Amino acid sequence: MSRNYYSEINLHLVWHTKQSLPLLNPDVKKAAYAALESRIRATDGVYLHQVGGIENHVHVAVTIPPTLLISDWIGKLKGGSSHDVNQQSMNRDKQLQWQAGYGVVSFGKQARSPVNGAPQLMCAVYPGVNAGANTRNEAP
Repeated sequence: MSRNYYSEINLHLVWHTKQSLPLLNPDVKKAAYAALESRIRATDGVYLHQVGGIENHVHVAVTIPPTLLISDWIGKLKGGSSHDVNQQSMNRDKQLQWQAGYGVVSFGKQARSPVNGAPQLMCAVYPGVNAGANTRNEAP
């Protein structure tokens, strides 16, 4: 594919913990978000807007290049992040497992704050959540 392209592919990704169990306690959540952020930042051409969620699922908002195979990339994010969290754990039991599958929808510029580029997705999903709380402002 030509490197001479313009794209604006903003995605809101969602996936659950295995059996939707509340596995994302504060310690696991912190480690999971750090692992996801690290893996997202390591992906060429991907801009992280926000990682958030609650005890049984995560939301990730990103802008991706048109060259990225979404399903493969999400599989690597899920598998890699759970591996990272479980490797860090002192407990022999798996601290984090993701459920099979994911949800993905696109969003436009209107869903991003004019102040910092952060999507307002979490506010729409969870009223009362500060959209900037988990933001890493790296949008192009």
